[in-house]
Amino acid sequence: MAGGLSGGVCGGFVTFQLLRYPTAFGSLGVLVALYAAGTHLVRGRTAVAAAATGAYVAFAVALHNAGSPERFEEFVTFWLVLALCWAVGAGVRTRAVREAERRRRAEEAVVAAERARIARELHDVVTHHVTAMVVQADAAGYLTGQDDKVAAGPSAISDTGRLALGDLRCLLGALDGTDDTEHSRRGPAVGELPELVARSRAAGHPVELVEQGEPRPMTSAAETAAYRVVQESLTNALKHAAGERTVVHVRHGEAWMDLEITTDGTALHELRAADARAGLVRGAGGGVLLFTVTIGVIGLFGGYRTAGWGSFVGFLAVLGLMCAVAVTEELLFRGVLFRIVEELAGTWGALAVSAGLFSLLNLINPNATFRGGLATAVEAGLMFGAAYAATRSLWVPIGLHLGWNTAELGIFGTTVSGNDDTLVGPVHSTTSGPSALTGGAFGPEASIVAVLVCAVPTVLFLRAARREGRILPRAAKRA
Repeated sequence: MAGGLSGGVCGGFVTFQLLRYPTAFGSLGVLVALYAAGTHLVRGRTAVAAAATGAYVAFAVALHNAGSPERFEEFVTFWLVLALCWAVGAGVRTRAVREAERRRRAEEAVVAAERARIARELHDVVTHHVTAMVVQADAAGYLTGQDDKVAAGPSAISDTGRLALGDLRCLLGALDGTDDTEHSRRGPAVGELPELVARSRAAGHPVELVEQGEPRPMTSAAETAAYRVVQESLTNALKHAAGERTVVHVRHGEAWMDLEITTDGTALHELRAADARAGLVRGAGGGVLLFTVTIGVIGLFGGYRTAGWGSFVGFLAVLGLMCAVAVTEELLFRGVLFRIVEELAGTWGALAVSAGLFSLLNLINPNATFRGGLATAVEAGLMFGAAYAATRSLWVPIGLHLGWNTAELGIFGTTVSGNDDTLVGPVHSTTSGPSALTGGAFGPEASIVAVLVCAVPTVLFLRAARREGRILPRAAKRA
C-alpha cells in the first residue's frame, strides 16, 4: 500500500513538472512519499531504489530536452534531497526493527521469570477448588439416585470440571516447562483444529485450514498451546476483522510445528485496500457536489460567471496536482497529526488542533486573508476531520479534499486558497461582488456560502461519529 501511494504521488509530480506548471505546495508530497516508502517498504528495497534512480535520470533528461533552465548540478542536488528522504525513512524503519527486537528479548526474559511463579500459584489455588467442585458434583449425582433429569446437572458439572482440570494440568505443564506424560488425559490437540475452524466458519467468518507435512507426536502441553494460539487468533480475527478471509497455516516438522494465522487487510485500518474504491468515490463525489452547490449559490447572486473555454489537458494537470495535495495533506493532518492529538486530547481536541494548523498552512499562500484562513479551518479542517472521525478511514477525507479542489480549479476555474494558479481547466471564469459572497482574492473558500454549505456535512459526520461511539474522550478520562 505504501509503495502504491508513493508511486502515485511521484507520478503526479513528474507529470506536473513535465507540463511545466509552476511549483506548488503539493510538490512537497514527493518528499513525504519517498520517506513513507523508505519507512514502510519491506520487500525489494534495493530494486525499487535502483528503479527509482533510473526513472529520475530519465525524468531529468526529459526536462532538459524540454528546455528546463536547471543545470546538471541542480538535478544532482535534488536527487540527493530525494535520496535523503528515502534514507531517513529507511533509518526510522531500521531503528524500529531494532527496538522491537530489544523489546522482544526483554519480554522473553520477563516471561521466563514469571512462568514458574504463575504455575505454582495456579496449582495451589485453582486446581484445589476445581477438584473440590468435581468431588461435590459426583457426590450430588450419587445422592440423586436414578432420577436421570436431576442427575443431568451434576453430571454436566462433573464432566466440565474434569475437562477444566485436564486443561489446567496441560497449562501448568506448559508454564513450568515440564512434560505431562504422567497424565493419561490430554488437553485440546492439534488434531481438533478442523473442528475449531468449522465452528468459526459456522459463526460466519471465512477461515481456511492448510496443513503441510505429517503430524508428529508431541507433548500434551505443546499441542494444547498450539490449539490455544489458533483459538485466540481466530477469536481476535472475528472481533477485529469480521468478514475478512483468515488462513490457518500449520507446518509439521521433525521435532517442531509452525503456526501462521493471517487475516487479509492491513494493520492500518484507515487505509484498508478494501475500502479504497468506495471511500474515494463517495468522498470525491461529495466534494464535487459540495463545491457545485457553493458556486451555484454564488452564481445565483451574480458573483460568478464563465468567460470562455479552457482545455481538457489543463483539467488533467489540475487533477494530478490535486491528487498529490489531497493525499499529502490528509496523511499529514488526519493520518498523523489528528491521531496523535486524539490520543492525548480526545476527538474534540484533535478536531480543533488539526483544523487550526490546517488554517495556518493556508495563511502562507500569496493572497491569503484572515477570513480565508478562518473559513478553511471551519469548512475544510473541521469537515475533513469530522469525516475521518465518523468513518475512521482516510479514503473519505482524501476523496472529499480531492473532489472539492478539483471542482474549484479544474471544473469551475476559480482560485484555490489564494494561490496564483496558472493552470486552466475546462472553463475560464471570473468572480465579482462582495468578498463575503465570492471570497475575494482568496477564492470561493473564503465565502460565507462555502462555510454554511460545508457546515451541514460536518454536523452530519459528527452526529454519525457520536452515534457509532467514535468520539474518544481525553486520555485522562479514559484512564
